[in-house]
Amino acid sequence: MDNQETLLQYPSSSFLADVRKHTATETITEKEITRIKVNNPNVKRRIVVGNLNKETVKFDPEIPLYLTNNRTIQQLYNDKKICKLIIEAKIRRRGEYSVVRSEPTSFCRSMKTAKVRIKENGIIRDVKFYRMFCNSWNCPTCCKRKANMVRREIIEVSGLNNLYYHLVFTLDGTKIPYEYKNSELNDTHKYITKIFNHFLTLLRREKRDYVKKKTGQIKHFDYSQLEKELKYIWIIEFQKDTKNAHMHILLNQFLPIEVIRDLWMHVGGGVEMFIERVKTVKGLSIYVTKYISKGLNGVDGSNISLDCGFKYYERRYAISNSCERKPKNSIIRLFDILPTFDLKAKFLVKQGLDWIVNELNNVTDEEVVEVSFDT
Repeated sequence: MDNQETLLQYPSSSFLADVRKHTATETITEKEITRIKVNNPNVKRRIVVGNLNKETVKFDPEIPLYLTNNRTIQQLYNDKKICKLIIEAKIRRRGEYSVVRSEPTSFCRSMKTAKVRIKENGIIRDVKFYRMFCNSWNCPTCCKRKANMVRREIIEVSGLNNLYYHLVFTLDGTKIPYEYKNSELNDTHKYITKIFNHFLTLLRREKRDYVKKKTGQIKHFDYSQLEKELKYIWIIEFQKDTKNAHMHILLNQFLPIEVIRDLWMHVGGGVEMFIERVKTVKGLSIYVTKYISKGLNGVDGSNISLDCGFKYYERRYAISNSCERKPKNSIIRLFDILPTFDLKAKFLVKQGLDWIVNELNNVTDEEVVEVSFDT
């Protein structure tokens, strides 16, 4: 492969005109082209792709660009009929218990994606080809992989934000409304997340005055910490005996048990709860994240009751927006303006990069293939 001096060129006007001929339903305008940029506030650097007057794509070095061999359903997603079918399927599935499949779906790891890194002069540095995972909680291959990714994320965020306090909220079965739990329904996940949001509203609205009133008899309590912004991560677990959901919450500040019990019972929660300071953030994070994988019904043949598991589209955890996170590497999806993989491939072939197309279409068992041009 003599591609060391190959520049990654931007689609020219003539090529875009050729694209329009092949896509009668798609209109590609210069405005859409110049709009391709990364504006994510969590991204360390901003990438702006050159306009039609510049032949070479300009961006920072060490930034990966992705070429994706899209699935057929993704290519047809703009079709209104396909959109309608997908929405209807989601509506039908909502409310059903989420169970891990016995086998992965047909599209899991059936396609490849290419990550291209470019040098400062615009020359390709290296290319890595990966298998595409479906990244679904219901896939036996991806669910554990996803749980491990979530575990690493929670450990990282907990350390950055000093989440040293472990708070547990439970529900009182006698106080759960009939529309959330009865002989035919168990929506305690929906109920506990609803009253937790109400709890946060009350806590933020009246925190300082309310806490002072309730804790007037508590000595040596540092009220200055109440001025700190509340940061938290919550993880939901289902109890085996009552089949009710309860919350494990990681906090960055201490709240007196008298205060949180009064507020939690006021919004509809149970009386059983506790808050404690832990020795290490990492140890606490590892402890609570085990519930992420515990709620995967059917993993390793375990006979977990469907009445105490997650349903489709229910969140297993949440991280507050106030939590700081490490800046993410900037990623741009290359040639989003070209709607199909065939058009992307045609463009790459014109630049002498047909070997990338061939590798994406190569149905082999390799997990990672790396092609480096560094001397």
